[in-house]
Amino acid sequence: MNYSNFLKLIRTRDEQNQLISLIENMIQGMYKKKIKSETLSPLKTLLTNEIIKIMQAQNIYENKIKTEKFLNSLLSSVKDLPILKISIAIEPDQRMIDSIKSWSEKNNLGSTIFEFTIDPKILGGAIIVNPKGTYADYSLLKRIDDLFINQKQLISKFL
Repeated sequence: MNYSNFLKLIRTRDEQNQLISLIENMIQGMYKKKIKSETLSPLKTLLTNEIIKIMQAQNIYENKIKTEKFLNSLLSSVKDLPILKISIAIEPDQRMIDSIKSWSEKNNLGSTIFEFTIDPKILGGAIIVNPKGTYADYSLLKRIDDLFINQKQLISKFL
């Protein structure tokens, strides 16, 4: 089953974890008579509504076996999403996350999850590790280090 439109709603590792928790709770809830009421975050509310819409569109919402199969398949797809690790100097806001997601879609990265690490030492830019383990350092710190290494002789004349 193709969940690509649904999975585009998930941008970060935290959102992925929230969705995994939500789906697991939905699966567990199928077998419990009394479910603990949980205050849903706006994201979980949106995702719950989208999951229900998909199940209703596929006429599986009322069928326990088909619902469980659908939820397990969705859970597997969510867990298998590729993760792009990004180290940046500041905590990303929603606008930055949306911008990075938009960039990834324009560059055909598909449904990619971003795992952010905050490292003020890099000053600016980013260090990126793709799902295959390829490392790229686009940080300001690297550029400054490279500049000093390339200009070492010239700089040493002034010392």
